[in-house]
Amino acid sequence: MSIPCLKLVRDYIGEELKGRKDVTIIKVRGDELELMLRVKVLEEAIEFVLRPTLEEVVDIFEALYSWLKMRNLDLNRLEELRRTKLRLRGGFKEGYVAIWHKCDDVHEFFKLRDIESLLKELHVRILSKY
Repeated sequence: MSIPCLKLVRDYIGEELKGRKDVTIIKVRGDELELMLRVKVLEEAIEFVLRPTLEEVVDIFEALYSWLKMRNLDLNRLEELRRTKLRLRGGFKEGYVAIWHKCDDVHEFFKLRDIESLLKELHVRILSKY
């Protein structure tokens, strides 16, 4: 038995996919869209790790930009917070890597169980409506 695969797609792609027999297009709003945007950032970040191109960075940025707009935040606020954090904690340019001497569960280290739980919740919430 196969399970449905949910994926937030760009607006024009959603329009292009309408009418196909192998896909159902729905629109989500509010909390569901906010959650889908967070999952989209994760999806695009994974794609960036696997294929580090500027196009993947643009996809991450677009998902983040849409999330910021939903939260009534703007890029100026983001930049302000970025600079504050940079001043207080530094950036990543020096290349420091922390090696924890005990990391028994790589899934916990990367919060994979939390992500899996979030994805299951998303499937239940959205698919229960359609």
